[in-house]
Amino acid sequence: MKSLFIFRKRFPLSLNNGGYILPFTFFLIFTFTTLTLYAAREYVMERQFFMQAEKFRRLELLLFFAERDLKRILAEEKELSSGKMEYSFGYVTYNVEQRETERITIAIGCYTVDGGSLQGILVYDLEAGDFILWKNK
Repeated sequence: MKSLFIFRKRFPLSLNNGGYILPFTFFLIFTFTTLTLYAAREYVMERQFFMQAEKFRRLELLLFFAERDLKRILAEEKELSSGKMEYSFGYVTYNVEQRETERITIAIGCYTVDGGSLQGILVYDLEAGDFILWKNK
């Protein structure tokens, strides 16, 4: 019993007489838990952002490929009504809405395999042989 009394004088905090250890432990646990939850939330938000960015990139690629293929079709044949173009990561539907002497208005819809969609209107100038206007629906 006497040896225990000697340790109290030498190491007063070792027996938790002052009450420092338990509050400090709770503070460390709370801080670690808060930082872990914050990092997990940031990870989930970044993952969602990059998934949306990838979906939008695929939609833009579909629109680019569709525009390229529609230019080729319009250069080869003058009669274009509606159709569907299949690609490896989605498909594009198009429908001629209005045909004038100088311009053709085409409604276009791009759809990816993971559920993304983009609808718009393309205006093709027959004299220039190029698309001159894009409008989102």
